[in-house]
Amino acid sequence: EYDAFLAATPAAPAMFVPQNRGLPRAPATGLPWAAAQAFCSHAKGRLPTEEEWEFAARGPDQYTFPWGNEAASANDIHAHRGPGTSPVPVATTAKDVTRGDHTPLHDMAGNAQEWTGQVWRDPRTGADAEWATQGGMTYRAVRGWPLDKKGAFPLEGAAFRLPLCATGSCVDKFPEARANVGFRCVRPPTAP
Repeated sequence: EYDAFLAATPAAPAMFVPQNRGLPRAPATGLPWAAAQAFCSHAKGRLPTEEEWEFAARGPDQYTFPWGNEAASANDIHAHRGPGTSPVPVATTAKDVTRGDHTPLHDMAGNAQEWTGQVWRDPRTGADAEWATQGGMTYRAVRGWPLDKKGAFPLEGAAFRLPLCATGSCVDKFPEARANVGFRCVRPPTAP
């Protein structure tokens, strides 16, 4: 899908080219927030809010993880394993699939972390989050989670989130920070 977007957008900046281009069914990763936003707009959608992303990851029964409340083995899913690793083709694990009576979503726990449309906000009461929009830069929330050094999931499960530079001078300075960051788009439902 992303390759078709690039073909239809010949003026796209070089940084809009994903690092894993040409890998069949691989998520488009390594892209700045603007590239994810542009693709979603082109696809008649938008990046999800954090709340939408988390609701989708938890499923209608609001589990801790997309597959339920029990942590999975690192071998059961394709969670991001840190620098130097590459995402694998999407929808290739039976475990990382949302449960419930709805269209299942794959790879919400990992494979790639994902951009959201919102500026980062600190959830702690009284915390100063103005730094997320200062100096001509913005930091957006990234959802999905990496495994820790022991190969375990964060306790927050689907609530895990991180700030990542989205716009401004930091985009060019730290491309490795988004090496395994991809995105998904949300679209309004189509009429029957």
